[in-house]
Amino acid sequence: DELGQIASNFNDMTGKVRNLVAEVSQAKDQQKNAEIRALEAQINPHFLYNTLDMISWLSYQKKPEQISSVVYSLANFYKLSLNKGKYIVPISDEISHVTYYMKIQDLRFSGEIRFLTDIDPVILQYSIPKITLQPIVENALFHGILEKKSKSGQITIHGILAEDNVLLIVEDDGVGIPSDQLNVLLEADNSEAHADDSGSHYGLRNINKRIRLQYGEEYGLSFESIPGE
Repeated sequence: DELGQIASNFNDMTGKVRNLVAEVSQAKDQQKNAEIRALEAQINPHFLYNTLDMISWLSYQKKPEQISSVVYSLANFYKLSLNKGKYIVPISDEISHVTYYMKIQDLRFSGEIRFLTDIDPVILQYSIPKITLQPIVENALFHGILEKKSKSGQITIHGILAEDNVLLIVEDDGVGIPSDQLNVLLEADNSEAHADDSGSHYGLRNINKRIRLQYGEEYGLSFESIPGE
């Protein structure tokens, strides 16, 4: 039943994408809203395929408890992705969304990936465009930690209230980003930004664009990195 729910949610998601594309062509006066929703709907299908493949592998290994855990996390991951069509969600939902994602990836990579949160409880009531944090965490995982020789590491999400603004920090101990690449992360062409095993075609640029469309040009993403740290 849970796998059936996942399939149904995924089909609903595909339908929403088609509807959003139609909205762009039929209602130019709603271009801003349609663009935000179209960007939000670009969920990575490779994650689903890889997870289902892992479930199949676990079944051959006869590990019912792990299968149950993965299916439960996957169902809730896509449930929060859809969130009854809501575009703006509580930060607490975003944290839950990322947590389910990382539970699956931790099992996929044999427990070598640690995930922690350090969130000021006061900001959990604030809202954010959904599917904002997960693609950033995915970048940290595939382009940071998994680029290390050890293929192990830690991702932490910090959340604080700073001068009436919510500041969310995704921190990893991966390979880092060379300084010449750091300044052009948000300028990379989205179709080429993630053509690797992660399968992510979401792109940091798209997230930055969504935040700015929602809150203004003074908001968005910024990056700091020390290569090797």
